[in-house]
Amino acid sequence: MKKYLYILKSELMTSLQYTFDIISRLISYFILIIIFVSLWKYIYSDPSQSINGYNIIQTIWYVIVTELIWTTVGTRIVTTNISNDIKEGNIIYKINKPYDYIAYNIFSHIGRIFLKFFIFIIFAGVIGYLLV
Repeated sequence: MKKYLYILKSELMTSLQYTFDIISRLISYFILIIIFVSLWKYIYSDPSQSINGYNIIQTIWYVIVTELIWTTVGTRIVTTNISNDIKEGNIIYKINKPYDYIAYNIFSHIGRIFLKFFIFIIFAGVIGYLLV
């Protein structure tokens, strides 16, 4: 388990080097949230209105949380990395190492998203508080 925590730590340290990437993603996340919230406020023209049992406040928080997950975690990144390793033939060099290949990819991904996720969750909480 210690080796996987080392992998997580090294990926976390690597992600600290890319602060401009985090800042640009925060800006794009903010713009996206403003667009979606404006759209939903237009749809909910009457604040007491309920669509399928959800009011405007619940919908805004839903948008904030789903975009938080979508922006930080990513989709199919672990499987894409494994697929690329297979296609490029790099899996033969990585699979004979003294760690589990799948666990390595999972912990590597967690290390890449860890810092970004917690920065975004704080940012999303502030945006949600201000918009609701």
